[in-house]
Amino acid sequence: MNNELTPYLRPHFTAKIAEYLSSGFKINVYSKEKQGLKQLIDDLDHCCPPGDHFVRIPMRSFTHSFSAYLTALCDALKVQPTPRLDLRIALLNFLDQHPESKLWLCLEDFDQLSERVVGGKTVDAAGYNLDFLNHLNSFVNNEKIAILFTSQYKLETQELYIGGERVRGSKIDLRAEEMLPELDFEEIDVYLQKITPPEVAAVLQQKPPFHKILIPKIQTQSDPTAFMHFIADRIPADAQMDLRTIQEKTTHWEREYTQQSASSTDKWLNELSRTVKHWLRRAGRLVGIGKNVKALYLRLLLLFAILTGITFSMWNNILKLIGWVTSLFQ
Repeated sequence: MNNELTPYLRPHFTAKIAEYLSSGFKINVYSKEKQGLKQLIDDLDHCCPPGDHFVRIPMRSFTHSFSAYLTALCDALKVQPTPRLDLRIALLNFLDQHPESKLWLCLEDFDQLSERVVGGKTVDAAGYNLDFLNHLNSFVNNEKIAILFTSQYKLETQELYIGGERVRGSKIDLRAEEMLPELDFEEIDVYLQKITPPEVAAVLQQKPPFHKILIPKIQTQSDPTAFMHFIADRIPADAQMDLRTIQEKTTHWEREYTQQSASSTDKWLNELSRTVKHWLRRAGRLVGIGKNVKALYLRLLLLFAILTGITFSMWNNILKLIGWVTSLFQ
């Protein structure tokens, strides 16, 4: 790979978010998975000024243990944990120890707290509660602490759910909400040149004929960044490669990449289950039924059973109606 510093994947958007964090904002950046959120966090780490501190906490790893989350946070801040330590005290202790520094705190996959079960483990609702949210909000006007919440879905400003249960009176006070933009042609072009070997990068800079096929093909991938890294060492340093050859090669690369990164059926079903639960929960909030997913499931199941019963009881009449309608067109 090229030994030069890899540029930011989305330079303009990264600069925008970095400016928010420099101003001490609390912001939410959201995107569906595999679109470059993790790369954005990596890039922001490089953007953080040398005198400030960038702390990244993967909430997906700590949903089942609030104490483990606090321990990880204290380790990252180099703050001595105490028996009665909470989030607010940990951050205040950090500021006392670093009066000239700012903190960029990234709570990655924050929406994982809203799931009832994550990876077979329940969310630690005893720790992730209203106090936890109030502690986060207590720094909303503190310019020395910026907080980035990343999530798959936009964090609602209404009452939040933790562990599938509504936390009354809760919300995250945000200064900005940004959806991660799709990669454009130029961003892919520049990034690909930086991660390929120098001889390939030199070819790509010439905008060879296959350039107009390869870049759009990358744009169509479900995980464009990972696909670029997958093909970076496979692209021939041949500016004269014809279109048919590059089409055949990209098809082969796609097949190889799919086989390598294919998710198991169980993983796919788990992702589908989480997505369905999320939208059912949102639907439940809109129509005011159920305070959790289980209650909503039971109501939907009851509704389905009632509709099924009505359909069977009127089946003969339905057949007669279908026959009558059909006869009108004969």
